[in-house]
Amino acid sequence: MKFVYWILMVFAGSVPAFPCSIPGFPPSRFDITQYLLVGEVTGYVETKDFTNRRQNPSGVAAYGELADKTAGIVVRVKGTFYAPGDARPTYEVYRFSLGADCGLYGLPLEWMKERYKLGDWVTVVAGRSEHIAEATEPAVGRLEVRYGKSDWINTIGKDDPNRQSITSEFDYKAHRSDLIGNPDFEVLKDLRRLNLAGQNERIDIFDRLTYFPRRGFWLAEVFKAYSSDLDEFERYSKLTQAREMSDEQFNRYQESLRTKTGFH
Repeated sequence: MKFVYWILMVFAGSVPAFPCSIPGFPPSRFDITQYLLVGEVTGYVETKDFTNRRQNPSGVAAYGELADKTAGIVVRVKGTFYAPGDARPTYEVYRFSLGADCGLYGLPLEWMKERYKLGDWVTVVAGRSEHIAEATEPAVGRLEVRYGKSDWINTIGKDDPNRQSITSEFDYKAHRSDLIGNPDFEVLKDLRRLNLAGQNERIDIFDRLTYFPRRGFWLAEVFKAYSSDLDEFERYSKLTQAREMSDEQFNRYQESLRTKTGFH
């Protein structure tokens, strides 16, 4: 009965994200507009080159000077997994605050400095900047964390596999106990691989994904999107169900993860 309900949820379709919504799950298909990279924080930036903000007068009054400027980090790239355009050696990556009016407002420079320290390594999932003017230096790209997309910047530890090679394949099963790496970043890499995969590679990726911590409904959407036929979809959906963590296991996993990483 549980599996039948699962199938119904999948074929009901996904609800698209509105411009000011924040997705609760990773996408079920790879977003070809996303940059996936790992790098080191080498500096901070603040800019007033702030366009297409969708602000209203009450929001402008509430945010004050942050209605006109925002801040970001400078990232020296250590590895690029995917770039929809020419990859740059350095990016300025900006973040915004989302107002109650769904308008975009700035974040203080001090907030960025507190969250991302000089020398931190970060994984970046972001899009080409649509609300900040292009950089004048050809070697520097400008990216932004977009609302309504699965974009973010996450600090990573010394044991993260992306520090050795961003092309590494992730062991979701081992992560359940060793907590090494970030499965939310790794699954985006695997979605990109699925776009290009032949039969054997697709089966290998599917098998690894069945150990993704929880989120069975979302995985069914992935299998629906990339399976060669209904039998393959059902096989890996059922396998995910069999390998899913219990509520108790998942709660312990989340608590251990919070203890290890803090809030980023």
